[in-house]
Formats: sequence, structure tokens, C-alpha cells
Amino acid sequence: MYSLLVQRARLARLAMFDALTGLPNRTLIEDRLERAIAAQRRNPAMVSALLFTDLDDFKRINDEHGHRVGDAVLQGVAARAMHAVRDIDSVGRWGGDEMIVLLENAGRDKIPELVERVRRAVETPIEYSGLKLQVGVSIGVAIVPDDGDGIQDLIRRADAGCTRTSRSGAAAARGRMAKRPESQAFRAFRRGKEERLATVRLS
Repeated sequence: MYSLLVQRARLARLAMFDALTGLPNRTLIEDRLERAIAAQRRNPAMVSALLFTDLDDFKRINDEHGHRVGDAVLQGVAARAMHAVRDIDSVGRWGGDEMIVLLENAGRDKIPELVERVRRAVETPIEYSGLKLQVGVSIGVAIVPDDGDGIQDLIRRADAGCTRTSRSGAAAARGRMAKRPESQAFRAFRRGKEERLATVRLS
């Protein structure tokens, strides 16, 4: 009986957390974002932020050192990003080397500082098997409620604004950051949402 409960708990965790990094997965992050949006609707003075992060030079590390080293970098980046945010915030793995950071009830004046903390944490070199590895990070920012009141709008805005944060990252976070094409992960997310909506309409 005990082993069955342990197995069920493990499966439940796998359904909500990324197996490699231990971060909340896309399903759990979407749920937390929905809750943050609902909280803002109840309290219009509340301001939260969604960060879409994409690692720079990660492919090069994978190509030069192999996937085991790449996995270690992802694990290190995930742990450092978690330590960079507050207890009420969430860091989740969106797909590949992309992460979502949800800064809840952050306050407009605090958001640039928190973005900079995430950037510094991610870009800190990681030591693994005698190697000193470093990635850059591109960060796009969407503000709840300024940039939309739905998950798809917010993630699209943050994804489009995902560009390298310079050393003056706090100032860059204030300006809406140059646009880039939709990421593969976001396109998959959008297709999934559209398919689910179509299913609801047909049923």
C-alpha cells in the first residue's frame, strides 16, 4: 500500500514538474499565471510581471560538450533562477532552454530590479567536471494588466520582447525590448490552445 502511494505521488509530481530541472512545467505555470490574472482582476492595484527567458549560447555548449553537460547547465540555471526570485514568485521550464518567471504582486518600481536579479543569476558561470560554462540570457517582459489579461496575450508579448538584456538590464526592462519571431515553444502552445478551443466548440 505504501509503495502504491509513493508511486502515485511520484506520477502526480511528474505531471506538474519538469523531470530534469525540477521546475514547474508548462501546465503548472499556466495554472499559476491564471491565478495571478484572477487575483489582479479582484485587486486592480496589483501588478505582476511575466518574464520569458531564452538562454544564449546554450546550443554551442551542447554541441561542444554534449547533452550531459548541457543538462547540467540547465539544472544549474534553474536552481539559480529559483534563488534569485522571491518566495511568492514562480520559475518554470517552458521548453528546451526557455523558462517562464512569474513575478506576483511585484509593483512596477520593483520589476526592473527583479529582472536584473534573474539575469545576473542565470549569467553567473557554472562549474561542471572541470569546465567553467557561461550562458547569456534574453528576457522579454509582459506586465499584468498592461499587456493583456489572458495567458496567450501575455506570453506572446513576453516572447516577442525576448531580447538580450544588456548590463544595464534594469533600464532595458523598462523599455519594451525589441521584437523577435515567435519561438517554437510558443507556437506549440498557441496551437494547443486553439485545438482545445475547437474541441470545446464542437462538443
